[in-house]
Amino acid sequence: MKIVNNSRWKKFHIYDLFIIDNGSKLDKVKMKTDNPKINFVGRSSAMNGVTDFVNEVSGLEPYKAGYLTLALGGAYLGSCFVQEKDFYTSQNVVVLIPEFEMSLKVKQFIATAIFRESQNNYKAFVKELNAHIKRDFEFFLPVNDQGMLDVVFIENFMEEMSKKTKDKINGIKSILNNKQKKIDSSSWKKYKLTDLFEIKGSTTTPKGKLDLENGGDYPYVTTAASNNGVSGYSKTFTEKGGVLTVDSAVAGTCLYQAKNFTASDHVEKLIPKFNMSENVALFIVTIMNVYSKIFNYAYNEKRSQKALKEEQILLPSKGNKIDIDYMESFINDIKKNKSELFRALSHFAAEKLATN
Repeated sequence: MKIVNNSRWKKFHIYDLFIIDNGSKLDKVKMKTDNPKINFVGRSSAMNGVTDFVNEVSGLEPYKAGYLTLALGGAYLGSCFVQEKDFYTSQNVVVLIPEFEMSLKVKQFIATAIFRESQNNYKAFVKELNAHIKRDFEFFLPVNDQGMLDVVFIENFMEEMSKKTKDKINGIKSILNNKQKKIDSSSWKKYKLTDLFEIKGSTTTPKGKLDLENGGDYPYVTTAASNNGVSGYSKTFTEKGGVLTVDSAVAGTCLYQAKNFTASDHVEKLIPKFNMSENVALFIVTIMNVYSKIFNYAYNEKRSQKALKEEQILLPSKGNKIDIDYMESFINDIKKNKSELFRALSHFAAEKLATN
């Protein structure tokens, strides 16, 4: 792969490359779906941002395939995709129309650069893109000797990445197929979360009260879904580790906290009533996050303590108890391979839960 030379990267304003269109600003709830022909793009990080398929709206021309969409706020702030088919958008999703002809690879590269900049320097509900997208949103891209966008480098880079990705996917598919053959779900049963965990809230510690700049041993856990929810480290803690945390403000993401920690608002704790190793925790976290997507937790329906206390999850069982040995060995086996193989469990769980 060609070595990236950071000295030949420069910042671009988003309007240097795109016309920023405000989007359709449609409400998905009000859309008709009895004769769906058009993709509906919302604030989502999955399925290329497509959250539904809807009827064509009389008098409203869909946007053309090949344009980019960008979520300006919410839990999936910065999610940027090249749309493969004609589409409408929800509110708070803008459309980026290229100012000049770009190949699909160049668009995909730029979409990734936009997403990374959004994740690094903007934050849902605090510093969103809404007020910045047309004013001062900038991101780095490679340039050639003339200081212009280096499309040759991008094309070569994306081609090399595409080859590596195909090889990796083929390898993963092979292992997934083998792994799925080994999964015997006949003994899996549903368990109430309250039978497995004590569900409590954490002590809210405002970020300003912690000296995160000077660091420490204890993570500060927030409602973010990335980086295990950690936004810094301090020298103090209020919560004991060895628990699962659940975001009760946004998407209901579940994470495993091995260390003692402090927490922001809306971080719920699942304290195990059994001896939970890291491997078992990771297994359960994977299942929990499949459920969060199925139940589509969001701002209007939060994964609150009340909701958690009503939840049941499907887990391997031995007799009337969860099969800890099975979960332990399953994750241990996965760890011997590449980390991407956690998808094996997610893939299986999604299929299994869809039929239960």
